[in-house]
Amino acid sequence: MPEPAVIWGALPLLVIFWGVPLMDISYSRQVVGAEKYLWVVACVFTSWLAWTAFYLLAPIKRAEP
Repeated sequence: MPEPAVIWGALPLLVIFWGVPLMDISYSRQVVGAEKYLWVVACVFTSWLAWTAFYLLAPIKRAEP
């Protein structure tokens, strides 16, 4: 069993690992509406793979006012 300090030291890395792609997709203006939510869900389950796919596959759209 790892020491508690190791677990608490790894926690910020895990937050960054999932947090950076989630924040980036959440604030992106490339997709809007339900499509954005689907990318976020995909990112939760696959993290960096979905983030890479987001930039390769997401269409560039403008939100209509």
